[in-house]
Amino acid sequence: EEAWMILRRAAMLRPNTDPRPFWADLIPHQQKLIEDPAKRKSGKCSRRSGKSHGCAAYAIDVCLRKRDAQVLYIALTRQSAKRIMWGKLLWFDRKYDLRITFQHTELIATLSTGSQITVTGAADQSEIEKFRGSAYDLVIIDECQAFGPYLEELIGDVIEPALIDHDGALVLIGPPNAA
Repeated sequence: EEAWMILRRAAMLRPNTDPRPFWADLIPHQQKLIEDPAKRKSGKCSRRSGKSHGCAAYAIDVCLRKRDAQVLYIALTRQSAKRIMWGKLLWFDRKYDLRITFQHTELIATLSTGSQITVTGAADQSEIEKFRGSAYDLVIIDECQAFGPYLEELIGDVIEPALIDHDGALVLIGPPNAA
């Protein structure tokens, strides 16, 4: 019991000792997305339902739990990826003092564990080539209904092999009225 008290006091002195400081602020479907052990997940949720917020929390959670994890967030264009996700990562960092280092030009967020979240786009088939040869712990494809027929190649030929090395997870999200 004495050792437990020493650990508890030490934890109170250190900031950010909770591995999920943001957990209580997530709504149930966001928590379920993160906790679901499935390696392939999809979410069809209405606009403004918290899809992207939940995915930002998921990306951060993976990065806090694993050293040198690689997380890839893909939207249709780099600009839309930045608009949707980059601000959310900045917000989580400010609110929970996560001490994330942001490379604003490259759109790479590096956490204290050495893990990184890369925010990017894939507007056409030529852009998916940049993901070949990497290994990821988590890949999130947001607004996937907006991608063209090359989405099948992106997932099957590029992303799936990139998830094998780290037994990574894939999340596809978009609105319910998507084709």
